[in-house]
Amino acid sequence: MKKLLTLAAFGAVFSASACAAPITPFGFYVGYFRGNSFSDRLGATVHLTGFELGVQQSLVSLPLLGAVDLGASVCFAGSLKDSGSVNGNLYRIYAQYKSPSGVGPIYSVGGFGYYLARGSSFNNQSGFGTEIGVGYPLKLGGGIPGLPGAAIEARYRLGQRAATKGWAIGVTVQF
Repeated sequence: MKKLLTLAAFGAVFSASACAAPITPFGFYVGYFRGNSFSDRLGATVHLTGFELGVQQSLVSLPLLGAVDLGASVCFAGSLKDSGSVNGNLYRIYAQYKSPSGVGPIYSVGGFGYYLARGSSFNNQSGFGTEIGVGYPLKLGGGIPGLPGAAIEARYRLGQRAATKGWAIGVTVQF
């Protein structure tokens, strides 16, 4: 009987969590990336800075367990005039885990991915890396079910190469 009650309690919690999952598994990311300094082909110190766009698909999203997403993004470095950035792009393919919110609304983000920095004035740089960060959910429409969810996130990316390391801040919208 105890096993049956335990199984029923676990099933009820799991079902309640599944009901609160996002409507679709897709999300979009719009942000800004500021990379660490590195040397270009002429030996000058440069960095990648610019707008970043991304798309992600949720594999698992349960409020009591967190969310696991797969995604890809591209940073258009040099897209901001007078940013001091070298022209180039930073491509990223990643898997990330977002913890459920704790006592407050802030949640943590951890991820692992493959990075590729390409540009005409520097040698291509690629490798695997991790990222850590925090997010804060934004209440769109007062939390009405059926509306997209959004969050602002700040992350630090720890790539293997200098061009792939840096800070990112952006907004994620989950549909």
